[in-house]
Amino acid sequence: MKTRRLRNIEVSEIGYSCMGFSHGYGALPPKADAILLIRMAYELGCNP
Repeated sequence: MKTRRLRNIEVSEIGYSCMGFSHGYGALPPKADAILLIRMAYELGCNP
């Protein structure tokens, strides 16, 4: 995963939005699925 520097922190170029896990895009996925997807994104290099 490529990263970029934002002042004094290094972040992944690709971010992962979680708004669809809480509201705004219709039906919510099961909580266990949402957690699994967030963990997978992190393992692939996305960081907060």
